[in-house]
Amino acid sequence: SSQDRPAATETCYRNDTCFWYASEWSECSNTCGSGEYLRSVQCSSGVDADCGAERPVASLPCYDESCGWSVGEWSACSVTCGSGVEARSVSCPDQSSCIG
Repeated sequence: SSQDRPAATETCYRNDTCFWYASEWSECSNTCGSGEYLRSVQCSSGVDADCGAERPVASLPCYDESCGWSVGEWSACSVTCGSGVEARSVSCPDQSSCIG
């Protein structure tokens, strides 16, 4: 009578030591007004369900107030002799960051 050879290996699965890995935060996604800081968040096993602890946030709001007024180039003077006017475009991409 022959018997099958017993298995020398078997599959197993552990997730008790899995951990969340978070990359560095990005720069603010917008250079004028509201945007987001972003980062990659992954479970060390590659399967999010294996990391039991609460998943760290992958985005946070940010606000860049450095934009202010956007000003174009001056046009040519409206006259070639005497008092005239030059014009340029003036706008504010984010109204809350401009005064006046």
